[in-house]
Amino acid sequence: MGRMWARAAVAAVLGTTLTGCWVQPGFDAGRSDWNPGETTLTAASVADAALQWEATVPGTPVATYGDLVYVQDGLTVTALDTATGATRWSVDLLEHDVPEDAVPAGSPVVADGGLRVPWSWFSFSGFARVDAATGTFVDADAASGTLVSDP
Repeated sequence: MGRMWARAAVAAVLGTTLTGCWVQPGFDAGRSDWNPGETTLTAASVADAALQWEATVPGTPVATYGDLVYVQDGLTVTALDTATGATRWSVDLLEHDVPEDAVPAGSPVVADGGLRVPWSWFSFSGFARVDAATGTFVDADAASGTLVSDP
């Protein structure tokens, strides 16, 4: 059983790495904003690049997954279609089970089909989970203490 999980983990890491996906902001722990495996955009092909769409968004683009780019403004997360720039959904986590005075505690991440949005409220921290495809609020978990993440 342990070998099967190890193989699945290696396959997932290789699948993500070899496809050129950025699994964290800035591509790597140093946030170099450079992916050595990227081959689509090169010095030879950049002259053919053209603007496909643009959108004025509240907040900062924080993550992409599949055909969506996620934008965070406080504890409101909006998903934009990567092909058109159209808003697919938007959710204000303060309208759900997140404390009224909570603030963002980092950038959202996509895992297991869900968008995890870290929040903090006094000495409590937690994650709100949102369905990454539909924006449906799933739940919010809180724990006493501080959220810690490595860059």
